[in-house]
Amino acid sequence: MLTAYYDTDCTLCGRSMLWVKSWWPKQVPLQWRPYGEARGTAPRWDPDEMLLREGSHWYHGADAVLRLMSEGPLPMTLAAAIAGLPFVRPLCRLVYMWIATNRWSF
Repeated sequence: MLTAYYDTDCTLCGRSMLWVKSWWPKQVPLQWRPYGEARGTAPRWDPDEMLLREGSHWYHGADAVLRLMSEGPLPMTLAAAIAGLPFVRPLCRLVYMWIATNRWSF
């Protein structure tokens, strides 16, 4: 089971959650939790990053978004596969951190 932790005070985060729920495959269970519930349980906790837990494995930031995209419709799955290339992932992380840092201005 996947558990996504997101910032409930952030409007961009809330809209993103609703967007993911609109296409998420029903056969893959996904729970949404407030970000504060991850404090103390996540190995690394940064308030600017989305967290995704799959069993005992934690995904942070861009890696969490790419993991969610890998379960999505074909265009998103292809995008996640391309992002898995060694030179693309660091760029994804930079873009994610810029969005996460500036999320209050959206």
